[in-house]
Amino acid sequence: MSNTTRTAYHEAGHALMSYITGWSIKSVILKFENEELIYGLTTYNFNDDEINTQANLNRRILCLLGGPISQAIYENNSMLNIDTLGKDGENIDYLLSHLKIIDKENFIRNSIKTTATILQINENKKALKSIAEKLINDHQLFENDFIQLLNKFNITRMNFDNKSESLTKIKQNNSFFSKIKLFFLRLAKVVEKS
Repeated sequence: MSNTTRTAYHEAGHALMSYITGWSIKSVILKFENEELIYGLTTYNFNDDEINTQANLNRRILCLLGGPISQAIYENNSMLNIDTLGKDGENIDYLLSHLKIIDKENFIRNSIKTTATILQINENKKALKSIAEKLINDHQLFENDFIQLLNKFNITRMNFDNKSESLTKIKQNNSFFSKIKLFFLRLAKVVEKS
């Protein structure tokens, strides 16, 4: 697999998780110099949401995990932990420094499992492939084109109610997202107890 394909799937995972968690992207760029990939970069559109709520902090962590997990799914690699997440892991460590979590490893394991489960939903896998292909061909993707691309898929988005910091679901009959809601609510209780 080429480095371009690997990076395209990585950045596609960040972008798709931002959409699923109720945000979006400003842009995704694959930067080349002399036909060689230098880096990939996803710039998020957090809609002015600050990291002042537990829900927003959790959402950002899921967005960060989307990249390495999408890449791992594409590579058929199941060996992910905080030490193998690279720069995304460093950013997650920074975000976690804002929390009083006793069992950081368990939190990361649960977050990885949640993100992997979301990205392995068939419709989400199709969307990842479509985003990655767009990046491989065009080397960039901006918010309007991103939204238009994702409108071709039946993707369930999470809707966060900032007033109550609880997760609500758009599709009332989707039990998977009910489990995600419980994950966030339990996590908030663990943090409050710390």
